[in-house]
Amino acid sequence: MNLRQVQIQAVPAAGPPIAALGLVAVKKLVSRSVSERTANREGLQHAYRHLSWYWELSGHLLQSNKYDSSTRELRNLLRIEITRLYKELLKYLMESVLIRRKNCLLRAVRDTIKFDDWESKIAAIKGIETQIKDSITKYSDIEKGKLRKLALQEKYHEHINALGDADDVGDPEFDLEHVMEEKGGLLSSCCSWFFKLPNFQKFISDTKPGVFWITGAAGKGKTRLMCDIIQNLQVRVPEGKVCYYFCQARKLGSVEYDSAALRGLIKSIVFQHVDLVSHVRERLDNNRDGFRGRNAAFAARQALTSILESRQMKGAVICIDALDECGGDLGHLLELITRKCDVKWVVSSRSKTAAVDRKLTAHSTCFKMSLEDAGNCVSNAVSLYVEEQTRVLEEKWSTTSETRTIKKINNTLIERAEGTFLWVSLACKELQKLSSARNALKTLDSLPKTINSLYKRMMNIIRDGPDFEDCKEVLGACLVAQRDITVREFCLLLKCPEELEEEEILYWEKIVEECGYFLRISPVNHAIKFVHKSAKDYLMETEASEIPRVGINHDILRNSIKMMSGKLRRDMWQLRHPGAAKPAKGPDNDPLELISYPCTFWASHLNIPSSPIAEQDTVAAVLLGEDILNFLKVHLLHWMEALTLLGAMLEGGVALLKLRDFAVGLNPES
Repeated sequence: MNLRQVQIQAVPAAGPPIAALGLVAVKKLVSRSVSERTANREGLQHAYRHLSWYWELSGHLLQSNKYDSSTRELRNLLRIEITRLYKELLKYLMESVLIRRKNCLLRAVRDTIKFDDWESKIAAIKGIETQIKDSITKYSDIEKGKLRKLALQEKYHEHINALGDADDVGDPEFDLEHVMEEKGGLLSSCCSWFFKLPNFQKFISDTKPGVFWITGAAGKGKTRLMCDIIQNLQVRVPEGKVCYYFCQARKLGSVEYDSAALRGLIKSIVFQHVDLVSHVRERLDNNRDGFRGRNAAFAARQALTSILESRQMKGAVICIDALDECGGDLGHLLELITRKCDVKWVVSSRSKTAAVDRKLTAHSTCFKMSLEDAGNCVSNAVSLYVEEQTRVLEEKWSTTSETRTIKKINNTLIERAEGTFLWVSLACKELQKLSSARNALKTLDSLPKTINSLYKRMMNIIRDGPDFEDCKEVLGACLVAQRDITVREFCLLLKCPEELEEEEILYWEKIVEECGYFLRISPVNHAIKFVHKSAKDYLMETEASEIPRVGINHDILRNSIKMMSGKLRRDMWQLRHPGAAKPAKGPDNDPLELISYPCTFWASHLNIPSSPIAEQDTVAAVLLGEDILNFLKVHLLHWMEALTLLGAMLEGGVALLKLRDFAVGLNPES
């Protein structure tokens, strides 16, 4: 047998395996085509099923919420992910439709070689869905956390009302922002020196409780420094362990207002530890009058003592600014500060405040730092503040060619400031009036060195101006007002026009600007404020004889009665039912907005220590009494309803006491 024969014989033997191999290949190709079509069909079902679901979900999840900006960025990222998923789903559907319009043979070939690879495409879609589900879970967790917080805050507000309805106990976070805004924002580099002090570092690092006491004269930057301390501690100390309160001099002499600092401090603590509100509730259960009346301060002190002794307060730091301005609370606060408890205190006060000096100097764990003694550090801080202010002036004047002049202005401000922020602020306010740097140095040279001398100079400028009478009226109104008032409120309270025109408001805004060394308009709530407590003190002590507070009190009283008589009626907020719960906020066009001050404080202008109206001319007093009686006969219940809606029932009680005193003054024998 030759070789050719062997080969010919081998071919028939190989035939069956080759045929089997061919059958396997064909079967595999057919199976691949079928599986590809199955994958496409299942993918279509998945796409159709989830397309409508994600449509409904996005409509609910991504709806614009103008009241909640905290999760806006998260919603935007989620919107991008869902948009990407929509694109992939729609792309998958369109490709599936298009492939069905192609030639059957061509489609079979594409399926056989997995040209479209439907499994990979639907797997990619499912991968995007997994990412979205993870994002939705995180978003839901955040929303649930916010709902839990809202529930806790609802409980907090329900119980914290027991502290009193007076608006002197504000939101602690808002108070901090408000004070910072009043100081023109913070320049952190101005206060960085303080945190390097060995005594302060030791005070913070030590686990034992103690007191760090900051003293300084007016304008030395105590409040500015306290704001920076609070923000610094909020980073360094565990969350919820920093509480604070900014004391302010109170105009009302009632016992309720004397407890404002204690109640404010309680609110600041409970704001972060809602469960501690039970201590407030406990005082209410034991005392029918709660935090009102003669025992208000004692009830608040007992509640605060109980709170400070709780385990949640261990390691907490409490900051109190301007102890000397907390009125009748001072004794109670000093007792709490020097009491043994696991709390650290950072407090500030003016120098030579006898009660504070006597109590804290004798306290064994008290670190005292005088801003006068830290002269170099404070001067350096003032220098940084001056640099910031001169930079603002340079931008205003748009000057680059007068660099030497700007440098001289900077050096002159530093030299004459003598470590006082307030002097720099007032001096720069004078420079702001100039259109260029040309006469800036002359202006600075003409300014007195002390704060009171500077106030006197500015008062002389106002006195020599054409609008002196109007300026006196604005200054007097701000001195006697029981809270900060807006220009619109000033016009209504002092002028009481039938219709308040915009030109009138603009005119009085200009008058406030002319009193710029004493007053300013807040950009936050448009209220007229004193630039500093020292400005108010100067007017009260030095210029009291020139500012007509008696007449202004009388005008505010009469115009308040007139405004209330014209506006008050039954069901001001249209709640429809006398037992309806008070809404969280009033209607858009709140009818009480323009008469909130008269409703709350009108009776406070009846009798002030310097000149009680009841001691004036008897005929005028009797006529005033008749006006008050006629008002109460018609509007007593309307007024009480308004006080409830305004959250000012506490002031209503004070007003009734003043009305009683006024009536007794008219007829002592009765």
